[in-house]
Amino acid sequence: MNISELARQLKTEPQLLLEKLPELGIHIGEKAIQIDENVVPKAISAWKQYQRRETLKQKLAAKRAKLEEKKNGNDQKKMVVSIPEAITVADFAKKLDMPVSKVMVKLLQEGVMAAMNQKIEYDTAMIVAEDFGIKTRLEKKEETEEAENKTIEQTLSKESELENRPPVVVVMGHVDHGKTTLLDSIRKTNVAGSEAGAITQHIGAYQVTVTEPAEYSGRKITFIDTPGHEAFRGMRSRGGKVADIAVLVIAADDKIQPQTLESIEIIQNENLPMIVAVNKIDRSEANIDVIKTQLSEINLTPEDWGGDVICVPLSAKKGQNINDLLENILLVADIENFRSNPKGALFGTIIESNIDKGLGPIATAVVQNGTLKIGDLVACGDTGGRIKSLQDFTGATIREAPPSTPVMVLGLKSVPKVGDIVERVESLKEIKKSAKKYRMDVQPEKDSLKKRVKEKEEEKKIPQLKIFLKTDVVGTLEALLGEIKKLKHKDVEVAVIKQGLGPFSENDVIEAEAQGAHLIAFKVATTTGAGHLISARSIPYNTYTVIYKLLDDLKAQLESLIPPEIIEEDIGKAKVAALFGKSERAMIIGGRVIDGKVTKNAKFRIFRNGEVLGEGMIIDLQCNRESKEEVKAPQEFGIKYKGDYDIRQDDELQFYTTREEKQKL
Repeated sequence: MNISELARQLKTEPQLLLEKLPELGIHIGEKAIQIDENVVPKAISAWKQYQRRETLKQKLAAKRAKLEEKKNGNDQKKMVVSIPEAITVADFAKKLDMPVSKVMVKLLQEGVMAAMNQKIEYDTAMIVAEDFGIKTRLEKKEETEEAENKTIEQTLSKESELENRPPVVVVMGHVDHGKTTLLDSIRKTNVAGSEAGAITQHIGAYQVTVTEPAEYSGRKITFIDTPGHEAFRGMRSRGGKVADIAVLVIAADDKIQPQTLESIEIIQNENLPMIVAVNKIDRSEANIDVIKTQLSEINLTPEDWGGDVICVPLSAKKGQNINDLLENILLVADIENFRSNPKGALFGTIIESNIDKGLGPIATAVVQNGTLKIGDLVACGDTGGRIKSLQDFTGATIREAPPSTPVMVLGLKSVPKVGDIVERVESLKEIKKSAKKYRMDVQPEKDSLKKRVKEKEEEKKIPQLKIFLKTDVVGTLEALLGEIKKLKHKDVEVAVIKQGLGPFSENDVIEAEAQGAHLIAFKVATTTGAGHLISARSIPYNTYTVIYKLLDDLKAQLESLIPPEIIEEDIGKAKVAALFGKSERAMIIGGRVIDGKVTKNAKFRIFRNGEVLGEGMIIDLQCNRESKEEVKAPQEFGIKYKGDYDIRQDDELQFYTTREEKQKL
C-alpha cells in the first residue's frame, strides 16, 4: 500500500506518519513510499493506539489545567492568611511568601525592631500584612495542631531528588461484580515466575510486573484489595488515601449498585484518576452500553462517548483484555507522573494489621517515600519498634522496601491501627514522644465516648444483646464494629463487651458466661480448652467467614429482643342508650352503633362532651338477645363489659381492636 493512501485512511500527514511509525515499533524506512500489505493492519492498530493515547493525554491535561485554574481561583478568592497569636518574623515572611528582609523593613517602618527569629504578636502581623495588601485571620489552636500532622504532600514538598515510582492502584466495586476474580487473574498472568506463589494471607496488597505491551515490559504496579461490602467503607476510604489510581469494577451483566456509587463517592472525594473495568463481558447477558449509559447518567461519560472516563471491557474469569487494563493504568501513571525519593524521609501507611500466634504484632504497609529497611527504628501511631523482618506479598523475606512497595512488617511493639503513618526515628525516646502525642490527640474523643455511654446507661436501662467479638485482623474488627453500631433501636441495643484479635481463650469463655454474653468469631477459632468449656457449659458461640451472615444473624437476634409494637385500629362508634345493671366484675349497657361496627373482641374508650373518661373491654356482645361476633351500624346492641363503670346515657363509646406487630431494626 502507498504511504500517502495509508495516511489518508488514518487522517494524518504522510511525513508525520513516517516519523511516528518507528516510535510505535513499525520500521519501514525514513523515505519509504510503499508499506507491505502484511504490515498495514499492525500499523493501523499502532497508529490508532497512539492517537488514543494522545487524545487521552490532552483530556487529562485539560482536566488538570481546569482543576489548577479552579484552585488558583479559589486561592485568589480567599487571599486570607492564617496567623497564630505569636509567630517568628521568618515564619511570618514565609506565610506571606515574601523575603524576610522586606518584612523586616516594613516592621521598622511600623516602629517595630525585630530579628528574623524573634516573635511578633498577631496584631502587629495583621497591620504589616495589610500594608502588603494581604488579609489575615487569627489561627485557631486546632488549626495549628492540624498543621503539625505530617502528610505525604508535606514530605514530598521537602524532597529535591524525586524519581518515578510504580503507581499504587486501589480496586473497588460491588461484592458480586468480580473484583476478587480480576485481582486473581492479574496476579496469575502478570506476577513473575519467582513470585508466583500464593499471596500471604491478609497482606491486602501485592505487586505485579507487566510483560505486555513491549513498551511497558518490566514496569511494576501495586494493587490494594478493598472489600466490596458496605461494611468496609472505612477501610476503602483509608485505601483511597494511599492509592494513586482507582479501578472501579462493574459487571456488564448487572447494573450500578449502591456499593458502586459509594466507591465512586470515595474515589471522587480522594480526587483519584479512575478507570472503569467493565467485567464479565463473556456472559450472554452482558451489555456494555447499558453500563456506559448508567455512568453517563451520573456525569461519568466514557471516553469513546466523548467523555474522559476510561472504560476497559474485560473478562476476569477468562483473562480477556487484562493487559489492556494494565496498559491504561500505566498510561494514566505516565500522565500523572507519580514521583518520590527512595533516599528521602520515610513515609508509609498501614493498610492492615493483626496478631500472629507465633510472630506477634504484624502490620502491612505501603511505602510512599523513602525506603523501609530491616533494622530501622520506626514510630507508628501509638506504637513503634525496630524492624526485625520485612516480607513481600509472597511471604519472601526482603532487605528493604522502596516507594510503592507493599510490605509486611515485623518488630512493632503492638498492633497499629489501619491508616497509621510509619516514620523513621532516631531513638526509642522519639517513639515514646510520638506515641504520647498520638494518644493525647485521641484521648479526648475516648473520654467523651465513655461519658456519653455512662450518661446513656444512667438515663435508661434497656435490654442488651451482649457479645464478645474476636476477628482475625484489625481492619475487619474496625469494619464490623462500625456496622454493629448501625444496628440501633430505641428499645434494645448490641453491647460489645469485649473485642480483640485471635482465638477465644478459656478466660474469654468464663468471662462471657459470667456476663451472659454471646461469643462471636470472625475467621478465628477457639483454643482447645475454650472449645471444651463452650461445649460443656452450652455457651452461645458462633463462627463466621462471611460478614453478611454475621450481621444478618446479629440483626435477627436483636430483633427477637424487641418488644412487639401494639397497633390499634379504630373500628366503630356507638352512643349509650340505656344502663341495665352492674356487678363487681361486669356491667351491662345498651346502645346504638352510629359508625362502623362493634366486635366481640373489641375494647372501647368512654367519651363525654368530647373528653375521655375511661375505658373498657367487651365480655359479651348481643343483638336481639342473641350473642353475636359483630354488630354493624345502625343496629342496636347490648354488651357486658368490664372496666370503668362511670357510664351515663348519651355517652359516646369509641371501639378499637389491638394487634401485635413484630418490630424491625
